Amino acid sequence: MKRTHLTATALLTAALALGATGCASEQEKPEEAPAEAAEESVPEEEAPAVETPAQRAASAYHAALASPSFFFELEEAMSASATFSYAFVNMNEDEIPQLLLKASGDPAVWNGIEIVRVVLYDAEEDTLVDPGHDIQIGVAGAGGYRGSLAYSAYGDGLLHSEFSAGTGEGETKRITVDGHRIDETFVAPVSIGRETAESARLQEESREITWIDVADPSALDTLKAGEWQTTAVAEAPATPTASATAAPEASDAAAAARAAGLEVHTGTLRILDAQGVCDLLGEQLPYPGANDGSTYVVLDLGGEQQVTARPGDGSPGVYTNNARLLLLEHSPQGASSTWSGKDGARIAVSIDPETSYWPSDVSVPVGQPNCTRSAAIVG
Repeated sequence: MKRTHLTATALLTAALALGATGCASEQEKPEEAPAEAAEESVPEEEAPAVETPAQRAASAYHAALASPSFFFELEEAMSASATFSYAFVNMNEDEIPQLLLKASGDPAVWNGIEIVRVVLYDAEEDTLVDPGHDIQIGVAGAGGYRGSLAYSAYGDGLLHSEFSAGTGEGETKRITVDGHRIDETFVAPVSIGRETAESARLQEESREITWIDVADPSALDTLKAGEWQTTAVAEAPATPTASATAAPEASDAAAAARAAGLEVHTGTLRILDAQGVCDLLGEQLPYPGANDGSTYVVLDLGGEQQVTARPGDGSPGVYTNNARLLLLEHSPQGASSTWSGKDGARIAVSIDPETSYWPSDVSVPVGQPNCTRSAAIVG
């Protein structure tokens, strides 16, 4: 019946059309409406809104928030209780904020420590970039490690402070973005309960990070809607202009490191394998299999310099000896973002004699101090 109804209707329509044609043959055809009027009757389609780079970043960050565990290398026990939160921070003057991801878990398993990762957005490639840089914060039991993280109100990175609760002494490093890399530079020594000119300056610059559960899209929605307000809310105080030819060891960070009792050494950064390190020292590999493909980041001092560090055999105290290289990092997976991209650069590095040590074996580089626990770029 439905098919019949449709057929009848079609026929009726055809008949009406035929009648209309007959009438038109006996009378003058009506004037056609002007083209302008016809165009006005058709609503124009609005051009799609063009997304800003920050809005495109929001779409990419959405994928990261959907799978936050992808950005962390957690042991099975830690992963079982892991929860994730996020924040957006403008770590530079760019309009695109960086995504901070924080992993937390059962204090009994995580020992009170939380891990933060910075995720970057490459606007040219429309992709996410994971520099693979862990930032530890939290309190690891009574008398243990303490770490805190704030962002710079000047849009100058993050401020990462680390203390030993036993001594109350620590340091603050600035974490900044350089292309696809994350860099750390020493800012100032800090002491729990003691205010100094440096700590007052850092307090003025620091802002607390507001963490949001990854299941809460409110901050992401704000970014996607184009309503994000930059976290760079203050202007850095004017500082005297430094000479363009100033030596790295003359930087403010280097001076602050020395004031904190750290040593500052200047040299050329080298990223090498074991054979390359031995060639630099003019020595043979110390044992078969030493050149295992791992990466050594060393500071080539350009000759002998006096360096103070602990004995490698665990004996108390520190002692000073001559060194030609400082071992800054040893990794089977290549140089970390702190050092990668700086191969061949002349830099100044601070080291803590209390956490650096002279080797007691024939590990590469033979006879040169291991500074992997405390080395930081200061110029």
